Amino acid sequence: MKRRYVSIVLTKSQLLRYAVLAVLILAIASSPIWFRAGARLLAGVEPGVTLAGVSVGGKLESEVRALVEELAKASAFLPRDAALRSSGDEVMPAASGRYVDVGATIRRVMTAEPDSRVDLVTLEITPTVGERALQPIYQGPTDCKRMALTINVDWGQEVLPGMLQVLEAKDVKVTFFLTGRWAQKFPKDAASLAQAGHEIANHGLKHDHPKQLSEWDLTKHIVDNGEILRTVTGKCAPLYAPPYGEVDARIAAVAAKNGYKTIMWTIDTIDWQDPSPDTIVQRVVGKAVPGGIVLMHPKANTLKALPSLIDQLQAKGYELVTVSQLVQ
Repeated sequence: MKRRYVSIVLTKSQLLRYAVLAVLILAIASSPIWFRAGARLLAGVEPGVTLAGVSVGGKLESEVRALVEELAKASAFLPRDAALRSSGDEVMPAASGRYVDVGATIRRVMTAEPDSRVDLVTLEITPTVGERALQPIYQGPTDCKRMALTINVDWGQEVLPGMLQVLEAKDVKVTFFLTGRWAQKFPKDAASLAQAGHEIANHGLKHDHPKQLSEWDLTKHIVDNGEILRTVTGKCAPLYAPPYGEVDARIAAVAAKNGYKTIMWTIDTIDWQDPSPDTIVQRVVGKAVPGGIVLMHPKANTLKALPSLIDQLQAKGYELVTVSQLVQ
C-alpha cells in the first residue's frame, strides 16, 4: 500500500493572516482581564455566597482574606475583668470577649455551596477575673464530705515540729499560710513544711492590717511575699489569707488582680486565746460541715488537740484535704 501525502500550500497573504490571528489569540489569553476572569471561574467563591451579609461570589482567596480581616477588626472585642467601681463597694461584672478566627472563616467561605450564607467563625474569650474571684472564700463546695485544716504562721515555730509529726502519723496534708517575715527569719522551718508535702500559701509580707494599706502597699504585701515563699520553700499556692481576717471587696480585688483567691474560714478555733485542747476539738467537730475550712495557729494546746480533732473528723466521714483541693 502506498502512502499518500497531502501538501498544503499557503500563500504569503494567508500566512500573514494566520500569524496575525495567532498573535491575537495569544494576546487575549495572556490579558490580565481574561486571566483573572478565568481564575475567578476556576478558584473563586461560588456564585451567590454571602459572608456576614456581604456578597463574596467570585472573589479570590486573597480578596476574601482582606474582607475577613476587615470584618474581624469591627467584630472582635476584648474581655472585661470583674472590677470594683470607683465607689469601692460595688462590683462591675465581668464580660466575655470575642475573637474572629480568620483562617477558619476563609476556609468556610471558599468551600461554601452556591447561594449559601456564611457567618464569621468566632471564639469566646473568657475574662481572667470573674465576679467570684472578688469574693472571699469562707467555705468550699458542699457536695461531698471534705474539709481543709489551715494553720496561719507568723510565730509558733517551736510548736511546728510536733504538728508535722502528728500530721505525718495521721497521713493528713494541711495548708500553711506563712508571712514573709517569718519565712525569712526561720527559712529551715518554712522549708520543712513544704518538704513534708503540705501546701504553702500566702499570709502577707507581715502581719499588717490589710484595710490600712494603700493599694500599692497591699499589692506588695501579697506579691512580694509570694516571691519570698517561692524562694524559701519552692512553693506558693495562689491563695491569700489576710492577717487578722480583715477583708473587704477592695482587698479581695487586689488579691484577685494578682492571681490570688482570698481565703477566710468556716470554723475559727480562736486558739490564740489558749482555750483547752478539748474546747478546740469541740469547736471544730461540733461545727463540722462539708466544705468547711478550719482556722488554727501553731499553739501548744492546738498541738495537743490535733490528734483527737483529726480522728473525730475522720470518724464522721470527712476527708481532710488542702485548701486548693477543697476549692477546686
